[in-house]
Amino acid sequence: MKKIFLDTNVLLSFHFCDAEPIQQKAIDFIFQEIQDDKFKGIISIISFYQLLYFLEKKYASAKIASNRAYAYLELLEIGKFDPKKLEGVNYDYWPDYEDGLQYASALSCDAEVIITTNSKDFFSSKIEVIDPLNFILLGGI
Repeated sequence: MKKIFLDTNVLLSFHFCDAEPIQQKAIDFIFQEIQDDKFKGIISIISFYQLLYFLEKKYASAKIASNRAYAYLELLEIGKFDPKKLEGVNYDYWPDYEDGLQYASALSCDAEVIITTNSKDFFSSKIEVIDPLNFILLGGI
């Protein structure tokens, strides 16, 4: 099964439905394909934390936020993290260090592709990086 790494922006857009309409439809479709076991969806612990943070802000309740966030773990896997993968993540190649950490996470779990709505920030990636719509259009699905 193909391992797809979902960047934080894809996870948040799925939950909050705040992407551009065409990208939102693609994101929703990708999540349906994950639910149908066509792909293994992987997120980082960073993405999980950020989802939890925004859910707490929205619901003003840690209990509701954690229940909603943990429900995603029935669908998605939090990928392992190998600190050795951080060696290539520096500010010269990753001006947005959070994206570099996401990349190191994707490397650590042997993801075959990174799906993000911010492809330009992953210009140093050795893993294929693609936005949700192009993932579908170019045959990822």
